[in-house]
Amino acid sequence: MPTKTGKVTNVYVKEFDDGKSVSFRLAGDEKFYRCGKKRFEGILEKGNTVEFEYTSINDSAAKLVGTPKLAAGKPAGGGGSASSGGSSTSNDIHYQSSRKDAVEFLKAALSVGAIKLPAKESGKLEALEKALDHYTAAFYADVETKGAVARTKGPVKTDDDGEAEAEDAGEEEDEE
Repeated sequence: MPTKTGKVTNVYVKEFDDGKSVSFRLAGDEKFYRCGKKRFEGILEKGNTVEFEYTSINDSAAKLVGTPKLAAGKPAGGGGSASSGGSSTSNDIHYQSSRKDAVEFLKAALSVGAIKLPAKESGKLEALEKALDHYTAAFYADVETKGAVARTKGPVKTDDDGEAEAEDAGEEEDEE
């Protein structure tokens, strides 16, 4: 099965009565890569360099096989600006940290029964892998957007040095 690596230029999500259809394009490639109903948020984002397997449908379209991943050593998010995470090393560290956080989150969620696995043994590994990819992407996106700060303290402002601050950051709380 062929493997492709490239920079995502566009992600298309079309809504239909029976769900949605997701596809994307890569820089320098006229093909549409179809994902079916899966969005792969945090991975398939404009500017991210991704790696994935595919099967050709025709000259202008192909179907994604499996789960795409951020290409090793390639910047994610939009390049080297301070708000996008900086260098590829920084992005690799963020991704690795997000993956480890997702593993710990899954352990905790499974231990309290917050995630139900399929009854069939054969479906458990696939369900865990899907959940791990989902939470890795969510935690990785949170690093880029500082989403947890926005959810708890309001929108994030960035000062001239690229440092993020919550809108109500002046109301510091003593957490000791």
